[in-house]
Amino acid sequence: EFGRLCIRYTLSGPSNALSNREAELQARRTLRLQEFTTLTVTVISARGLSDAALGRQAFASLLFGCLRYMTVAKPVVGEPQWDTPFAFDLDQAELGPSNRLYLTVWDPS
Repeated sequence: EFGRLCIRYTLSGPSNALSNREAELQARRTLRLQEFTTLTVTVISARGLSDAALGRQAFASLLFGCLRYMTVAKPVVGEPQWDTPFAFDLDQAELGPSNRLYLTVWDPS
């Protein structure tokens, strides 16, 4: 099953690197997280994904399974299911206006 997630993100890291990195993010329209310590994420919408396919636990598993440094801005209901088979590819992410990141989500099983 394929769908689209729209999230709002905030990057934090060394202050001297952040402004340069933000400019680079805007220019390259890709998201690289290696130089940052935290990615704060807020869910805006999940299009084309049923509630059964993408609940709060699945979303938490998707993010925690793919990103090392992050916090979730909205509380997660229940315990994350770490084996939930969802994934996304940051190389295919689209950086949109207002700090929104559009991700293509798929079920690899």
